[in-house]
Amino acid sequence: MAQETETGTANEPRKVPKIDWNDKSYANWIHAGKSGMDFKGFDFQRDNVIRFMNRIDLNSGPLKQKIEMMIRVKVPEVDDNGEEVGPIKEYVYYTIRYEGRDSWKQKIACDLIEGRHQIIVQEQRVDWKLEDGHPIQDITTVDSTPVLKYTILFEGKKTVDAILKKHNMIERENDIRFYWKARGTYPGAGGDRCTDYSYDQFSNSEFSHLEYLARRPGGPTGKINLAKETPAYAECTCGACVKQK
Repeated sequence: MAQETETGTANEPRKVPKIDWNDKSYANWIHAGKSGMDFKGFDFQRDNVIRFMNRIDLNSGPLKQKIEMMIRVKVPEVDDNGEEVGPIKEYVYYTIRYEGRDSWKQKIACDLIEGRHQIIVQEQRVDWKLEDGHPIQDITTVDSTPVLKYTILFEGKKTVDAILKKHNMIERENDIRFYWKARGTYPGAGGDRCTDYSYDQFSNSEFSHLEYLARRPGGPTGKINLAKETPAYAECTCGACVKQK
């Protein structure tokens, strides 16, 4: 349901859609006692949304949405303080693009990440200083490396389909790039990754099988022509492949 806001043209109020989006990185920043004016989200998500919502006008055209990428990762479970509290689990997150037009009918877009956010991790640093000739502890709180918290547990095909249904992407699976990612516990983390998976491979394969498909000649679909192939595993040890033997 659109809501009317400030004037978009001289004759017609601007209509702005309501978008439910992931603002947890900002919420954690405020929870850490920091000023909203100094927010530095690793994905610039909040800035993207504010700019988009300040311009979009449904009078000029509909709001469109499309999932661009969907990624499966395996990382330790962390709490809201960035501390590891559980075993390694499998999660899924995705990027989505919203498109529309402003009051002057110019095309605008906004890219968002759903299913993960940044946790600010703080620690105390202890230094010593002299005061009246006596050593005194000087304790300050500093930021350490941020941690990524994932929030959508991967529970098979039903998890993928629920996301597709939420964003009206059922029967549009071929428009999405499906990824497998080996690591992703902090912003900028490297590690092995691969795309080119089909919807069926991504939704129904065990995590270890996604890695096997990534390393076999030609990649997941057998169509990738690399100058130097990554050596494939001799065999896959996932449950489905073992059962077929």
